[in-house]
Amino acid sequence: KARGSVEMLMRYYPDLQDRSYHTAMALCHARYSTTTVSSFERVQPFGLLGHNGEINTISRFREEAAKLNITLSPGNSDSQDVDRAVHSLCARYGLSLAAALELIFPPVPHVVDAMPPSQRATYTRLRHAFGPYAQGPAAIVARYCDEIVCSVDALGLRPLWFVETEKEYVLSSERGVIPLEAMAADART
Repeated sequence: KARGSVEMLMRYYPDLQDRSYHTAMALCHARYSTTTVSSFERVQPFGLLGHNGEINTISRFREEAAKLNITLSPGNSDSQDVDRAVHSLCARYGLSLAAALELIFPPVPHVVDAMPPSQRATYTRLRHAFGPYAQGPAAIVARYCDEIVCSVDALGLRPLWFVETEKEYVLSSERGVIPLEAMAADART
């Protein structure tokens, strides 16, 4: 966890400069809380996720989290609340990371309408759990144990670009994070 620019990460973590160093995943966020007062405690990424966007139905989200006995600390940013809720759904209730994120960010209505009736009924109930349109706009990258999940808000208001290089996959809400000459294929959403 560090507060600063992406370029600062290389100086703070020298192993990131070593091209022979390999890791399964690196999760970072170039900014820190932009809709609340900045503090080190609000620097992303949190325990599970990094995200770009905002949760614009946060009061409803907090009410629904309380109904699930998920304790959220007063003064948290919207991102911290989502991180805590996802962690609770995984650790306390045994959901997979994919299931927890899908509960909070369910598929868009037209995708649900195209599902078989039993599946459609399930997703309709999920949508009612955390309010309409899943609090977007947000692009989410999350990790729990050995599972990595990437998602966008239910309306797809915040893009999440997938970029492939010779050695890695990169997901970013910003299109220009990888130089064009390093890309093995066109970026896609």
